[in-house]
Amino acid sequence: MVGAFGSYVSMRLPLRLLHFCATSFVIGAPAFAVTTALRRYLFRGAEPLWAAILTAMALAPPAALIVQQSLRLCAPQALPFVSIGELTLQVLIINLFIATLAWAKSEAGA
Repeated sequence: MVGAFGSYVSMRLPLRLLHFCATSFVIGAPAFAVTTALRRYLFRGAEPLWAAILTAMALAPPAALIVQQSLRLCAPQALPFVSIGELTLQVLIINLFIATLAWAKSEAGA
């Protein structure tokens, strides 16, 4: 809502929310697939917290490219205000938060 990814300079709230939800889905689907594969084939069950954190970190750069391309389509005027490095850092923070929550939820359910 506050305008992650530089969207605060180029989108009104409804479009900003749609953009955030859409990019979250596009980024979240491969993250879910990687986490599921790790749990099934590498850890044979529960994923350790360190693996969830490393997965979140590894997926941040490609996710930042997804966000950058999404901004290019939805709000190209935002691109001069946010670099790929800034996008990567923002995505990393969000990824780490979500990965930690998902890990805690899976631990609570185990």
